[in-house]
Amino acid sequence: MTTGALPTGTYVIGYSFEADYNSHKDKVLLHRLTGDYAGVEFSESISAAQTGYFKSRFYSFPKTVTEGASITHGIEFVDPQGTNGFVINFADVSVHRVT
Repeated sequence: MTTGALPTGTYVIGYSFEADYNSHKDKVLLHRLTGDYAGVEFSESISAAQTGYFKSRFYSFPKTVTEGASITHGIEFVDPQGTNGFVINFADVSVHRVT
């Protein structure tokens, strides 16, 4: 997503998702932000001892934006083995102003 020109202020950049591990416990699902805040890759997994196959996550972080700037923000998922059959039930990115 890309916002239009924003007024100066502090914004909360967020993303959320729910992953269905589809009976593949102890396997890693990688995700990373794309756009202006791209870079770090994060991992999620479900241990074999845990019940259920779903994992829901919500993350957010503040950023100060100057007058007229825009924000490009997204999320990308990677199955490193390429065969685990993970299903992303939903993924959402958001930007909202707090000051």
